[in-house]
Amino acid sequence: VLERYRTASYVGDKLPYLYMQFERLGLLFPNAKILFIFRNIFDVAASFKARANNADDLTWAPDLGVEAALENWTFAVNTAFHTPSSLNVAYLCYESLFYQTGSIDALFEFLHLEVPKVVREKFEELRHRAITLEKNRSTKALSTEEVFLISREAPFDKYRDILKHVIC
Repeated sequence: VLERYRTASYVGDKLPYLYMQFERLGLLFPNAKILFIFRNIFDVAASFKARANNADDLTWAPDLGVEAALENWTFAVNTAFHTPSSLNVAYLCYESLFYQTGSIDALFEFLHLEVPKVVREKFEELRHRAITLEKNRSTKALSTEEVFLISREAPFDKYRDILKHVIC
């Protein structure tokens, strides 16, 4: 694996729980640039619930439902809210990036890279797929009790503050 990246300027990976290691990451890679993508808690909870209820999804535990989503999302928000200033983190809003006028230009600018045409085209394909999935998504994926739990427990004040600092 190291040989593949020996000459790379950037190495990236989708590590959903990387935020749990921010402090360590900063020590190991002091010049690391981190992209932290946030998605609203209601969609995160619906996704956790759907996967937990899907008996065919062998990569997801049945007990990782709405409460686990809320716990995980809350931890992520609190971590981002208290991110050490020594870390170079760019915050992105999933909804803005994929459903609204979001663009990958700011993301690539943060990395000091030009956006290759093939990447821009692939991103547009991903946006189209995300929009299609959103249109087909059930509007009532969460019960009233689950929505109330999230509304009562989620740290929306910190989430709103983080959203003030998103780059796209």
